[in-house]
Amino acid sequence: RQRAALLEKLANVQTALSQARNEDEIVSALSQASTPEHRPSLITLRYTYVDEDNQPLYSESVAHWQDGQLVHTQETFHIDLRTSDMQRLKERVRDTSVLFFEDVQQAAEQAPETLRKMAAQAGMHGMALLLLASGGRWQGAAIINWREAHTFSEEERFLLENMARPLAEVVARRRAYIAQRE
Repeated sequence: RQRAALLEKLANVQTALSQARNEDEIVSALSQASTPEHRPSLITLRYTYVDEDNQPLYSESVAHWQDGQLVHTQETFHIDLRTSDMQRLKERVRDTSVLFFEDVQQAAEQAPETLRKMAAQAGMHGMALLLLASGGRWQGAAIINWREAHTFSEEERFLLENMARPLAEVVARRRAYIAQRE
């Protein structure tokens, strides 16, 4: 029964993602992956910009969901992805993947300093980092944060790990649409 409910929740999130028409709808769909008692404090969707060799240059925030609602800001929170700590992360991760940090502030060995600083500035501790690639190209990241340290349940890990690829595909389609319109 629990497994069926979990699979239904995953299907609902994937359906919401596939129907998303813009970045706000994408982060709103992501917010459905949690339970009320484990609701994240902040979800950020970031787009990654690459050079001609698909090497990440920088990323910018394109949508935010905070404390139960969409937040609109003109600030893009530009992150240089060419720093040594972000390069080490890139070397470890070659495709869509999910990294879990129960307390990113205490994860000096695993979490790049850039991420730890960004989380500290926002007052966040728990983090799930969904790195998104599609068609062999880096697309972006979804960063899901909690204000307190967060122990990820098996259900949360299952949902996040199984929605990362569909999310990467949705983001790739959205970015292709935006590029075509420009």
